Parts: sequence; C-alpha cells; structure tokens
Amino acid sequence: MTSSFGNTLFEAAYRGEAPEIGEGNRPPWSIGEPQPEITALIEAGKFRGEVLDAGCG
Repeated sequence: MTSSFGNTLFEAAYRGEAPEIGEGNRPPWSIGEPQPEITALIEAGKFRGEVLDAGCG
C-alpha cells in the first residue's frame, strides 16, 4: 500500500517541487515532449488522430 506521503512526494517530483530531487528538477524520464522516435513517426504521417506517449513514469 502506498502512503499518502509517498503520493505527495511523487506528485511534487513531477511538478519540479520536490527538494529530495532538487527544487526545479524533474525526473529524467519527464522530458516534456514526445520521444524523438514518436516525433519522427508523426512527421512521417504514420499516425492519424491523437497519440498517447505513456512513457515509463
């Protein structure tokens, strides 16, 4: 079972507000844009409609 503190820390990390990983820093997998491979496929017209790039977080 996940603690309330654990959830709060996790959410703060994604916002860049967790002192434990450095204020203003985000997890390395949170790059704020699609992975380069996904971007290349979009630009090549391989997708139609919306795409969810779920990542690993």
